Amino acid sequence: MKNSDQEHGQFVDLLEASSKRLYSYVRTLVLNDVNDAEDVFQSTCVAAWTKFHQYEPDTNFGAWVCQIAYYEVLRYRDTRRQIKYFSDEVLAALADVAMPIAEQINERRESLAECVKKLPDGDLEIVQSRYFDAIPPKDMASQSGRSVHAIYRDLKRINRILLRCVERTLGSEAAT
Repeated sequence: MKNSDQEHGQFVDLLEASSKRLYSYVRTLVLNDVNDAEDVFQSTCVAAWTKFHQYEPDTNFGAWVCQIAYYEVLRYRDTRRQIKYFSDEVLAALADVAMPIAEQINERRESLAECVKKLPDGDLEIVQSRYFDAIPPKDMASQSGRSVHAIYRDLKRINRILLRCVERTLGSEAAT
């Protein structure tokens, strides 16, 4: 395998492992809409690839790529010529606190995915219908022959189960 192929594979692996955290970080800084965040995320990925030769192996890739994202956000703000809601100083302060928040969001998302897998089939079907297939509760009720009230009651119960599971999982991880 050529060195550039190895480098490319290493970059892809590192970026994949950090992509959710990176996207959460960008969303925190962009504040506008999903399209703006997607644009900045994509430009960050391209910039990170072009600068990958500067990355020092065995250092924190997530922090390194978030630093690139910060500068991409600044560049994006300058090119958009929109009203800047925050000064560059405030954005820098927000960037400092956004990294741990992005990491927390990523941990919660992973924990939630594990908790969803543990749901009984009936509850999993309700979650799938409502949150993945975006079926409104009214339609879920008519499809299942149940009342809308019963669907909302089940959703509330399942949400409580998932919340407790996520909190328990994150609590046990923090204790280790």
